[in-house]
Amino acid sequence: MINSKLEIRNQKQISNLGICLASFFLLAAFTAISADDAKASGKSSVIVFKNNDLLHGGISSIAASDGKAVWQHQDSKQPFTFNLKNIKEIILDPVEPKTSEAQQTFAVALTNGDTLKGSVMSLDSNILVLRTWYAGDLKIDRRMIREMINSGSSQLIYRGPDNLAGWRVSKPNRDDGDDENAGKVEFKNNTLLLSGYEAYAEKKDIKLPDLVRIDYETTVSNEGSGIILYTDKQIDMKDGSLESEIRRFNAYGVSISKYELSAGRSRNNEWQSAGDSGDDNGKLRKLLNSSPKLKVTIFSNRKAGMINVHVNDTPALKYIDQDKEFPKGSGMCFILTDSSDSRPVEISNIRVGVWDGKLPAPGVADEVIEKDTILFSNKDKTTGVLKLLEKGNLQFETEFAPLTIPLDRVANIITCSANRRQAKRESNDIRAYFSAEDCITINISEITGGKIRGRSENFGEVSLDLGAFEKITFNIYDEETVKDENK
Repeated sequence: MINSKLEIRNQKQISNLGICLASFFLLAAFTAISADDAKASGKSSVIVFKNNDLLHGGISSIAASDGKAVWQHQDSKQPFTFNLKNIKEIILDPVEPKTSEAQQTFAVALTNGDTLKGSVMSLDSNILVLRTWYAGDLKIDRRMIREMINSGSSQLIYRGPDNLAGWRVSKPNRDDGDDENAGKVEFKNNTLLLSGYEAYAEKKDIKLPDLVRIDYETTVSNEGSGIILYTDKQIDMKDGSLESEIRRFNAYGVSISKYELSAGRSRNNEWQSAGDSGDDNGKLRKLLNSSPKLKVTIFSNRKAGMINVHVNDTPALKYIDQDKEFPKGSGMCFILTDSSDSRPVEISNIRVGVWDGKLPAPGVADEVIEKDTILFSNKDKTTGVLKLLEKGNLQFETEFAPLTIPLDRVANIITCSANRRQAKRESNDIRAYFSAEDCITINISEITGGKIRGRSENFGEVSLDLGAFEKITFNIYDEETVKDENK
């Protein structure tokens, strides 16, 4: 986790510190900044150097032309200047999006691994126009597109966490004294940290709709953690354990550990676990056991008694409630019933929204695709040549007949492998991350005034809203020789 003080352990690795840092050490002795305080203020990002030293503050400017980053710390009158070659990443203070995420109905996966979300406006033989809130209309070279995924619209209800005030959390009882195993929840770097025995974080003032989509990122423990949906009561630990409290609910739940993923229902003081993961080859279990962090997406239809769980954007579990008396509550709670691990379970990047009922189709873009392929929402499939898209309709030519297909009936569009190209890597490339996995790569020219400016072979010149991103990574090809690769 991010330390609360600046510690420069190897000054030879970072240039241009000089006397200004000596002065800053004196200042920091009186005004040390914690990660919690900096993030809670909403005014602090974190710059992380290659040697893992770090400093809170904010970007004044970054210019690729001189290879410098100008960084302002709130306790220093003068900004610091650092060489870009010494910077590993900048973790950005989160900002609410200016436009509703409901407009981001498609995820466009590019051949270089980038994923761009937005609304598909048009497509011809050369260009896809993707309308975004963070970059305006992106004109993407069609050859650089690997797949277009209908992610469905989702009216945002909650995004966070950005503090602990919006949560009811477990705190050690007086009887626990200094018991280091007592359940507790802490907040650091926009992350909920659940540790010990019977820890919980219950969201205040949230009302889950009948159709809900919940996204979050989590580390995984040996014993397991989870989320309870549609809770009808607040947790009251005065007279019992957390497990007994969960059984007291009439609610659904999803549990995840290093060994299994399961879903179930609490009702009449019982917990019934079920769900089909379809993990016949052990791929899911290997993922759970080996991944330091997972992206979990839950699609729930309360009126149908159905829950679908995706892990890292891949279908992983389906649960169907056989009892037709479905939960009637609207609460949500993250839990950790027990942990033998020394590290807490980290919950971050939580997004809760109204779901439109459409499940994203699993991609097959890593396979060799001989023809353009359309996967429909009803699981049908057709192959051929994608001609164009205009006015919400695809013009698609098959072996048998030309088709006009409404875009909203399409789950995935996968491009012919032979037609794909990949953007060249360049020495000033950075990656700006929307989330733990989704990112955009650009050859940066500058970062200033809340904008990232640069270019890419994928979409040409671009100006990106800095508030769209969680972090920016630099020197992303350090282990490779870019010049040789592009010959």
